[in-house]
Amino acid sequence: MEANGRDDPLGRITMPPSGVAHRRGATSGPGMTARPGSWARSAVEWLTSSWHRLILGVTVLYILATGAFLAVALTFLRSEAVDSGERMLRALARVAADQSERSLQNTGQVLLMIRSMLVRHGATEAASDPATQQAIRDLLVDRPFLRSFWILNAEGRIVFNSSGRYEGRDVSHRPFFRHHVEQPDSDFGIHLPVRSPDTGEWYMTLSRPLRDADGRPAGVIIATLQRTYFDRVWSIREIGDTTSVALFHTSGRMMMRSPYVESAMGKSFADTSLFRKLLRESSAGTYQNGGIVDGLPRLLSYRRLNLYPNLVVVVGQTVGQIVAPWRRQAWIASLSWAISSAAAIGGVLALLRILRSSERRLERVRATNQRIFDTSVDLILVSDRKGNIVQVSPSAFAILGYHPEEMEGHNAIEFVHPADLEGTRNEMRAARRLRSLRRFDCRYIAKDGRPVVMSWAGQWSEADGQHYFIGRDVTERLSLEQQLRQAQKMEAIGQLTGGIAHDFNNLLTVVLGNAELLSDTLARDPERKELADLVVTAALRGSDLTRSLLAFARKQPLDPKVIDVNELVAGTEGLLRRMIGEQIHVERKLAAGIWPTMVDASQLETALLNLAVNARDAMPDGGRLSIETANVELDEDYARHNPGANAGAYVMLAVGDTGTGMPPEVAARAFEPFFTTKGVGKGTGLGLSMVYGFIKQSNGHIKVYSELGYGTTVKMYLPRASESEGAEEDGSGDAALVGGHETVLVVEDDGMVRAYALRQLQSLGYRVIEACNGSDALERLRETGRVDLLFTDVVMPGGLNGRQLAAEVRRILPDVKVLYTSGYTENAIVHQGRLDPGVELLNKPYRRADLARKLRKVLDAPARPPDEASREARGASEG
Repeated sequence: MEANGRDDPLGRITMPPSGVAHRRGATSGPGMTARPGSWARSAVEWLTSSWHRLILGVTVLYILATGAFLAVALTFLRSEAVDSGERMLRALARVAADQSERSLQNTGQVLLMIRSMLVRHGATEAASDPATQQAIRDLLVDRPFLRSFWILNAEGRIVFNSSGRYEGRDVSHRPFFRHHVEQPDSDFGIHLPVRSPDTGEWYMTLSRPLRDADGRPAGVIIATLQRTYFDRVWSIREIGDTTSVALFHTSGRMMMRSPYVESAMGKSFADTSLFRKLLRESSAGTYQNGGIVDGLPRLLSYRRLNLYPNLVVVVGQTVGQIVAPWRRQAWIASLSWAISSAAAIGGVLALLRILRSSERRLERVRATNQRIFDTSVDLILVSDRKGNIVQVSPSAFAILGYHPEEMEGHNAIEFVHPADLEGTRNEMRAARRLRSLRRFDCRYIAKDGRPVVMSWAGQWSEADGQHYFIGRDVTERLSLEQQLRQAQKMEAIGQLTGGIAHDFNNLLTVVLGNAELLSDTLARDPERKELADLVVTAALRGSDLTRSLLAFARKQPLDPKVIDVNELVAGTEGLLRRMIGEQIHVERKLAAGIWPTMVDASQLETALLNLAVNARDAMPDGGRLSIETANVELDEDYARHNPGANAGAYVMLAVGDTGTGMPPEVAARAFEPFFTTKGVGKGTGLGLSMVYGFIKQSNGHIKVYSELGYGTTVKMYLPRASESEGAEEDGSGDAALVGGHETVLVVEDDGMVRAYALRQLQSLGYRVIEACNGSDALERLRETGRVDLLFTDVVMPGGLNGRQLAAEVRRILPDVKVLYTSGYTENAIVHQGRLDPGVELLNKPYRRADLARKLRKVLDAPARPPDEASREARGASEG
């Protein structure tokens, strides 16, 4: 069997009318042979045979039955042809209405342009300006569909005509002038067609009023459209010679028609059913009526213009042309019926059985394809060669926010991101040229305006003349991948900067300490003492630099306590105002009932001041600095879209400015160390990176929002403190800078740092024992037998870190005091961003005064309870 149907998308098949598919294989009637001169006798014998009468009766019944079936089928198919014609005309009416609206809008925009030129130069007086006149004529050159432009003064006289005729003529009686006199609030008029008294040519006029600087009427601008313009706008003549499109005013007056009919222009058809009844009931519809030009029965589809409701487009086609394909089918079907009536009934029945079986199989395939289409999570899209969307799966609503009917009939150019449009076109061309499956990504614009990245697999079907695409929304996946890459990059930079800071702190400890000693010894030589003091200052600046690097690397030891963020913000107000200056207005929005948070208060204050300084630098001419607090709950969805963030309760502290803002590529690198957009010498690029590291080490989250030209807001999310957490008071105070006589075991793997520490401790009066690592320290302790304080580095080679060494020493001497020192603590004495309870730490690099005060604080502290010592021993073994 040869299928004579038409394939549509998804494999569904529309079968041809009954009878047409059967004409192939039709056979001729049975042949008869008779001797010359005996044909009449043979016929009589054949008719009188009972068996032949039975065959004749069956044949007649078969012919009558199939004839009746054919008549019913043809009647049904004619009805289907008419319905199909109605659907086509409705679609054409919609297209013609849209095209008409756009054309009228375009002309209205041109009139606005002319009015703007005239208003700038003095309303109608500008019409006499040669430059203005030439500019108006140039508009006509680019828009050949416009016949001419007229400018009328307030009295209705033509002061300018682009064709150079009729200037000075009084047209105040014309409808396009009277319209704006009688309706002074109207800004755009579309008027009934008029005929030129000179040429007899019909044209359509559109107008806009002119007003002077005081808002008084100054005249009217008019554009005239050629009648042939609408032939090009509607351009549907190829559908059929008898197809017509007409534009009517709702009063019943015909304004334009294609094909053009002279006698119908401007004529009123108000007495037709369209204007008497149909337009009152609905703005669009289809009906049948006699043709107003040729009197032939026509199917007419009308649609009122959305933007111009006093206009209606009517598309019509003769019933004869609509049913012409049906007539051909009917003729072929009738001929096939006449021929096939003589065929054997058994062959017909067998053929019907084959057709029924084939139809059932096709129905199953169609149902399966339809279920896949309707339930697909991915977007299935079918378009023609020009990119017009033919069919869209229901998943379009979940992905793009459009219902399928909102996309079907539109061109894909309306939905593809402009930056990806050319690449998408190239892929479609390649699919047609190479006849291969194409895979590519492009962005679509969702209904709410957001870009959606779609990963497409598409192929061209030459037989159908259509593209078939299946697209998956990968926006979220790409965003997460980008954020993950950024988080990994920041983690790698943090590891590198932490390692550098550790080694640099050891060097700075030696430089700073020896520079201080040198400064003391040069007290009587002011010039050399000044040089030594400069070394001290430089070392301290280097210390600040390494502290910022450690903050970014999340390796600085924090001393968190439960604080009220609102109180901290209020406490920094005076310092903040002195730092940012009077040209910047500070606005505070502190939420009531703010939750407590567990954080290092001094580090948070430093972070707040850093952000304020950055905001100040972004507002060189002044602006507004806002500081806001709030209780927030970050949910799992937010955490899923922001790698590094955890769901939970947070206290949000936001610092915003109205400064220059940052483009996306700069905002993405804002937290990187040494990255700065400030000029040379105006910043180190470590302020934001320190804030980033501090917040991450505090188990919080930080997010920057910035838009170029509108400002920047940095939001810090600090974890809410649990009820069991409480503040620990630091009662150390400012101890006097005094030494002592106790024995101190100094353990330091860096020789220069160890020599510096020995010299400082000895100068303070302490008895000092030195060791280069943990094993060496234990051996010296066994030899000595007694020490009062262990002063040890945290990170050391040799198998024992500082915490593990302290635990071993306390097994031998339970009452020994321990002071740690480090420029890079790792996880030995810092866990979850904070110092372990009871741990005393002196950060490298340190000054002699810091060393003296810390030593006395630790040595003078009361002995630790036994349970605390046992906890530390367990922690050291686990570490």
